[in-house]
Amino acid sequence: MNILRGKSIFILSPEAWGKSFVSKHHYASLLAQKGNRVYFVNPPSDKWAKQKVAPNLWVLDYSTGWRKGVQRWPNFLRKWANAGLIRRLYQLAEAEADIVWSFDPFRFQDLRQFGADYRIYHPVDPHICPLEQAVINSAQVLFASSHKIIQRFQANGPTPMYFINHGLAQHFLAAAPKLDFSPRSGRIKVGYVGNLNYPFLDEQALLSILKQQGEVDFYFIGPYKKGNLSGRERKSLIAQLMELENCFLLGPKPSTELPAYLDHFDLFLMTYEGDKNPAAMANPHKILEYLSRGKAVISHFIDEYKERKDWVYMVEDNADLPAKFAWALANLDKINSEQLQAERKAYAQANSYLAQLQRIDAYLQEI
Repeated sequence: MNILRGKSIFILSPEAWGKSFVSKHHYASLLAQKGNRVYFVNPPSDKWAKQKVAPNLWVLDYSTGWRKGVQRWPNFLRKWANAGLIRRLYQLAEAEADIVWSFDPFRFQDLRQFGADYRIYHPVDPHICPLEQAVINSAQVLFASSHKIIQRFQANGPTPMYFINHGLAQHFLAAAPKLDFSPRSGRIKVGYVGNLNYPFLDEQALLSILKQQGEVDFYFIGPYKKGNLSGRERKSLIAQLMELENCFLLGPKPSTELPAYLDHFDLFLMTYEGDKNPAAMANPHKILEYLSRGKAVISHFIDEYKERKDWVYMVEDNADLPAKFAWALANLDKINSEQLQAERKAYAQANSYLAQLQRIDAYLQEI
């Protein structure tokens, strides 16, 4: 029996449909390809609209008509308002939900109001939301991208909870495209993907590594803003990176091009504040993308990979990151052996979005 086939599925997403795809968008696309009628509900905006973006896939925009702060409303008033919104969404879609699949704790906290046969809550990131427990209580099942999220809620109620890892997009499984990209030859090349203005980035650890390893080239892929972002007393991180001859800021790149860029690198680096906030950093999505290329990852502490320290070489205290990175350089052939590269690639491929949907379908059959 395939539950995730031939259904009307409403996906509630905190990120709008656009050019940048994250988990919600990938799941929506795959579900539509499997023959479901998928309605991707954007966060509230100033309009009501329905747009077909692919076969079997529509994006719904809606407006609440009130300002933010609905979470502070009394429960009965919030449910009354949401009931009206759901009726209008169904009218807009010209369909009702067989499955409601929420990634968003900030809206529609009582999933039972959708009248769907299956109610799923799927936090792929930790949230600070006082009403998140209400969403969980109204769901039939919770899927989470880290065991830390499950541990946070599993003692609070009977809702079944399962670990579903992040997914790997299809373009990481296919042959990488050719690029007009020529890194300097004869040097070790390190890749870093992510927003350099991310508030939980450990700038001190990152700069220590970069300055200690002047013979290694570091390539940064992702958005960044210039300016004095760290205060008036010292240069911003971006300004310091731009002054280093071994650092190259490539800016954001389309996700479909990332595999080709990552294939050029000998190591991958992550320096978030995992020692200060292990729950929030328990399972960054980009780890799977790194592992799909086979090369080793040097990182802050990541709870989900603490048993696979031969794939992700991590530290419990970020002060040890420069020493760990130096150790990795001295043991590069060992940590990038053919066997370890094959293991990393196999693990990433086993966690494709299609594979995750098959796991989710199996869990839904137990409801």
